[in-house]
Amino acid sequence: WNRHLSEFVGVQTFYRGCGSFSTFYWLFNTRAEETLTAFINILEVANEQSLKIEFDLEIYENKIKRFYLDEGCNSRVITHRYMLFNYELAKYKCNSQDYQNGVDIILYNLSLSSLNQDDHMTVKCVDLYGTYRQQASLSQQETYSQLFKKINIK
Repeated sequence: WNRHLSEFVGVQTFYRGCGSFSTFYWLFNTRAEETLTAFINILEVANEQSLKIEFDLEIYENKIKRFYLDEGCNSRVITHRYMLFNYELAKYKCNSQDYQNGVDIILYNLSLSSLNQDDHMTVKCVDLYGTYRQQASLSQQETYSQLFKKINIK
């Protein structure tokens, strides 16, 4: 775990400053805002360099979602960061051939970005869906069609 995390550019500098892995692990598990930022960086690098994340990502997905629901819904900055996390997570899942979950996250993020009138993220989600359209189930294709009809990009 330690070896894989140290390979990530965004985490490498942070890790060196912590002094020990246990300190790093403690910080990573207790500070939700930093967890969100760290995972955006981890996922971006994993996607860019086709790296496999070697730990239980679902634990952190749930922690980040809880943080967003508890703290972020009223903050445009946190909402945007949360959507960026979901975008990178969807890309990672699809790159790992977990298409069902990846496309579900794309659709969730498309809905969230449209609701929050984040045109840039909406366009990114539409583009990402287009990349993995062939792997979408019929139900996911129907959901996408319904969402796409509601999109109003300015």
